[in-house]
Amino acid sequence: MNAPMYHISIPAIPAILAASVAVMLLGGIWFAGLFARHYAAVLGRADQPKTPMAPLYIVGPSLCVLVTTIGCAVMMAQLHVASMAEALRFGAIVGVCFVGTTAMNMAINPNIPRPIAYGVLSAGYFLLSSLIISAILFLLS
Repeated sequence: MNAPMYHISIPAIPAILAASVAVMLLGGIWFAGLFARHYAAVLGRADQPKTPMAPLYIVGPSLCVLVTTIGCAVMMAQLHVASMAEALRFGAIVGVCFVGTTAMNMAINPNIPRPIAYGVLSAGYFLLSSLIISAILFLLS
C-alpha cells in the first residue's frame, strides 16, 4: 500500500521546528533590525514613535511560518528532493512564485503608502525565508 500523500515522518519534525525558528529570527532581524527604518517609511510610519508589539504580531506570523514550513516539508518529500541544489531550486520557486508574489499582491493596496517598496521589501524577506526553509529541511530531514 502507498504511503499517505501528506505524511510527515517523525525525523522531519525537528527540521520543521529548526527551519521555522530560523525564519522567525530572520523576520525579527529583517524588519526590526536591518530594514527597520525603511519598513517604517514604506508603511508611512517613519515619524511615529515606536510602540511595543502586541503578541498577535509575534504569534500570528510565527504560526504562519510554521504552516508554510510544514507545507514545504510535505512538498519536498513528495517531490523527492535529493540534493541541496534541488532544495534551493524548490525554495526559489516557492519564494518567487508563491510567497513573494503573494507579498507583492498584498502590498498593492490603497492602505499601503508605498506599495511597490513595501512589496519588494516583503518579497525579499519571503524569498530568503523560502531558501532557508528548504535548505534546513534538506539538511536536517
